[in-house]
Amino acid sequence: MTFDPTWSREYPPLLRQLAVGRQGRWLSAVLVLGATLATLAAFGWGDRVTLGALGAATLLSAILGLRDLRRAVVGQVQVLQGTQRVAAGQFDLPVPAAGNDSSGQLGRAFNAMTTALEQRATALERDSEMDRAILSTLDTASIAQVVLDFLPGVLPCRVASLTVVGTEAEGQSTTWVASGEGLAGRRMVPTGLTAEDVDLARDHSEWISFAAHDPLPRYLSPHRTNGRGVIFACPLHEAGELIGVLAAESPGRPTPASLHRFRRLADRVAKALGNSRMMDQVRALAFYDGLTRLPNRTLYRERLGQAIGRARPVGRKIAVCSLDIDHFGRINDTLGPAAGDELIRELGARLSHLCRPGDGGPVLESTWDEVRGMQAARLGGDEFAIIIPDLDHPDTAEHLARRALTVLQEPIRLGTQEIFATASIGIAIHPEDGLDSETLHKNADVALSIAKKEGRNTIQRYAPKMNAEAVGRLRLEHELRNAVEHGEFTLWYQPVFDLRNRTVAAAEALVRWDHPDRGLVSPAEFMQLCEESGLIVPLGEWSLRSVCTQARRWEMEGFSDLVLSVNFSARQLRQAGIVRTVQDTLHETGVRPEQLMIELTESMLMEQGSVIERRLRELAELGITLAIDDFGTGYSSLSYLKNFPVSTLKIDRSFIVDVPGNRDAATIATAIIALGKAMDLEVVAEGVETREQADFLRAKGCEKAQGYLLGRPAPVHMFTEYLRARQRRQATA
Repeated sequence: MTFDPTWSREYPPLLRQLAVGRQGRWLSAVLVLGATLATLAAFGWGDRVTLGALGAATLLSAILGLRDLRRAVVGQVQVLQGTQRVAAGQFDLPVPAAGNDSSGQLGRAFNAMTTALEQRATALERDSEMDRAILSTLDTASIAQVVLDFLPGVLPCRVASLTVVGTEAEGQSTTWVASGEGLAGRRMVPTGLTAEDVDLARDHSEWISFAAHDPLPRYLSPHRTNGRGVIFACPLHEAGELIGVLAAESPGRPTPASLHRFRRLADRVAKALGNSRMMDQVRALAFYDGLTRLPNRTLYRERLGQAIGRARPVGRKIAVCSLDIDHFGRINDTLGPAAGDELIRELGARLSHLCRPGDGGPVLESTWDEVRGMQAARLGGDEFAIIIPDLDHPDTAEHLARRALTVLQEPIRLGTQEIFATASIGIAIHPEDGLDSETLHKNADVALSIAKKEGRNTIQRYAPKMNAEAVGRLRLEHELRNAVEHGEFTLWYQPVFDLRNRTVAAAEALVRWDHPDRGLVSPAEFMQLCEESGLIVPLGEWSLRSVCTQARRWEMEGFSDLVLSVNFSARQLRQAGIVRTVQDTLHETGVRPEQLMIELTESMLMEQGSVIERRLRELAELGITLAIDDFGTGYSSLSYLKNFPVSTLKIDRSFIVDVPGNRDAATIATAIIALGKAMDLEVVAEGVETREQADFLRAKGCEKAQGYLLGRPAPVHMFTEYLRARQRRQATA
């Protein structure tokens, strides 16, 4: 064998390339030995020595390589087992990592990775626990407590706070403060946020930091305990709206990681507060009236049941006051729905203040000790209710109800107008008037209906006999609806005489109910109920069509100068299509507008500027005559006479019954007649029953009259014969 100098030059780089790891180093040693022996052989040394040395070197290298291979395989198995433990969630058993070989390096790298995974898993578990605790809480106060519990683990601090911005309904904002060891000391304080505070929080999406001597917003004032530390405040935004601020006072400069976790916690709190607000809105819609913010019917029933449950074991009494506004429909129609809503809102606020201790005024000073816990509710429309718990005596409830009427009667400014609203109240007492909430409230409603029937602006205490009246009223209303549907009503006519020539100038149509069992029923028994139930609208349309149809028939029989009058109610005139209905009826029946007179009550004309005034002007433009019925019994102001297109005054019978013998009655009747003549109005006297009354009226200049002296109401066929008989007498006279 000869020495190759080229191979010897390549030897060092080859060794460096092979000398990687323990196996490489042993292989390099064998190659060096082989190269040495080859060199010796080149100088003539024996082949046997060379072959023996090469064999020994090869065997030694193999033994050493197998040992290192075993160690490498064992290290890989340990890493594999460690990986399986990590996958099972066990991070506390590290793999062996001794030595500086590849197995030791791999073990140390794996253990470092395991530690990082454990820390990440712990952080994720903590975050998940915070999410569950915070996001599962829907009450604002509970959210605040949970957040303050978790905050020390997120950002080391000695004082922390959560400020929640109040909604429009809640008003003032609130701050929950925690301080001391582990933030164990807790308190809640009302907070006022200025416009500058809100703008500052809106301009910083991440956080705002305040150094030791920086001026603080008012809501952060609890943080300034000793003048040291940095305060970090994270604004809480939801849907672009500032809903709160989470703040913490750190004793030193926190790490970026801590501030990042603090900001993430603030995001969770913002989401939780947003959910809480949404649930508050849902709860408000479900249990509170949107206009007055008072409890609605659902919550009222629940609280009434709770009050009864508390009172029953201790033998205390509970009063329920059922209340509604008198003539609310008239106010609503006159001033418009917006004014009606404002009226409801104002009266709701007054009832709410009445139910708070200290707001009842001196009248209630002696009773507040026994009526704490009064609650008002709006049940719908103009219906309200008041729960008066823990009464010693029922008279206290009536005393408080009278106070409520007094409070409600105070003037209310609606736009440019000042109005006076009144109410009626019905009272029922637990347990004598009802053992459960349903019965108790029903009986309070019964008493309310009696209060309204007795003249309104009054109070009625429930009595068992009222139920019979209420049942009778319900039965009557049911029968009235059937009567309208089955045509049980009929019209009777009473003549109106011209006192100057003793001729029949007009006739008033009067509704009668031909009851299948009771016979003829007087309007005094059912007309008010028709008005309240709304049946007056279909009944009024039927009356109008029947009167016009009859006027056409009498005209065809030669009574063309006869004017027929029909009574209209305020509810009819408030109907949007009433003018068109009258116009169509005149057209379809062929009746001239001057043959029809519409009679109105005096109170209806007080609603100047209302929908009723517009309707009356439209009717007058058709050529229809408008008359004021029962004149003198309404309001003292007579300004409406010049504002409304009326042409006839009908003096109420109460001013006629005592003339001419009663001087005061005669003076009033004379004044009304003079007023009518001065305003160029036709005057009709009602209720004329004696010849002396007729002579007195004629002497004072009253042109027309009606009453039993001149003719009683009669059905159509009898009144027709009456007209014919008078026509024959006049023809032969």
